[in-house]
Amino acid sequence: MSPAIRPILIACHEGTVVADIGRALAIQGFRPYVANYPQALDALEADLYDALLVVPALAANDKSDIAACVADELTRNFELIQRFVRQAIAQSKAGHVTALLPGAAAMGDPADTGASALGGGMISLVRTLALELKRLRMTANAVLFEWAVDNIANSAEVAALVETLVLQPGCAISGQTIFACSATDAGRLHP
Repeated sequence: MSPAIRPILIACHEGTVVADIGRALAIQGFRPYVANYPQALDALEADLYDALLVVPALAANDKSDIAACVADELTRNFELIQRFVRQAIAQSKAGHVTALLPGAAAMGDPADTGASALGGGMISLVRTLALELKRLRMTANAVLFEWAVDNIANSAEVAALVETLVLQPGCAISGQTIFACSATDAGRLHP
């Protein structure tokens, strides 16, 4: 299949956060569809996608029970990924799952324990998915990004990594946590 017709579903709470990544992928010949979680679930019922990008986030309106917020977000992402995988299996095609995570949170930000717990949970989910999906020739990876005010600061780097992961032949790269943080992670112990 030509990259010119590769559809990608990007699921996140706020579409403006990933708008630059969607534009960068469209320039590369992909057909991105940015959706919130309910829209993404509906989109998976209506259309076929080669790749799923999820951008998990803690609910901004409820910080009273961080553990419940983290558990809810992990569950929401798992259900979305599960539906995507079922669709790929039903269509007998390989699929690519990528979790986009803020680098600071994934590295364990003591100032934001909820986001750090969510980042760690998503990295564990991606690694487990990679092991489970290997036999199906599907991939699961995490890409860490730098956060700017309400946006991904290095969206061109992130889009380039996503493109590489989605266009890879077979499933050579899977279960990885890849930093697209302009070397801000250099010399640091990775999760």
